[in-house]
Amino acid sequence: MAREQPPENPAHSGHRDRLKQSFLRHGPDGLYDHQLLELLLFYCVPRRDTNELAHQLIVRFGTLTGVLDADVNELMSIPGIGEHAATLLKFIPHIARRYRTARAGSIAVVDSVEKAGRYLLDYFFGYTVEVVYALFLSADQHVRQCARVSGNDEPELVHITPRRLVHMALDCGADKIILAHNHPGGNAMPSPQDRAVTEKLALALDAVGIKLVDHLVIAGDDFVSFLDSGWI
Repeated sequence: MAREQPPENPAHSGHRDRLKQSFLRHGPDGLYDHQLLELLLFYCVPRRDTNELAHQLIVRFGTLTGVLDADVNELMSIPGIGEHAATLLKFIPHIARRYRTARAGSIAVVDSVEKAGRYLLDYFFGYTVEVVYALFLSADQHVRQCARVSGNDEPELVHITPRRLVHMALDCGADKIILAHNHPGGNAMPSPQDRAVTEKLALALDAVGIKLVDHLVIAGDDFVSFLDSGWI
């Protein structure tokens, strides 16, 4: 169990309100990373000085991104970070991804590699493990559904089967599919295994009348398109 932080110093009376008002007036650009963490921790660490705690998190994990990407147990190893605080920190990337993908849903037709990238990039925001999504399209490439097709126990592309994709395509009335998966290590270049699995899936789907239009390999804000690269 994480140790409690000492009570907030009376000298910091009003500090929370000042930080909140600074955020409301100037937005996040007016605050340092540790101040953003401090502000976030206000809501799960009541009546404590969270400034020192925010600094400890930055020192331990290097950056704000490192803190938000850290494992729950790693977060709870920091004295003062309990289950509630660790859960809140892990919640941020996931709610950000939901927000960003909701905005991507305004793209109704995905008929180019550029549109596919804009639609799919946000689905991978915040993931630190490899996951696979499929964008299901009608014959004229209107979006039917975008869904994760990898499970928690089998997140990688190699586990995806044509049968699973066909079943999901039929459920939403799709004729075409764009696959996408991420490389958490930061290099979007497809591996030989990525190319072999993609070729296998494309042939199997084509045999039942479903076209694999493209496959994007995503790393951060970068991606490589199989279609653009001539591999599909």
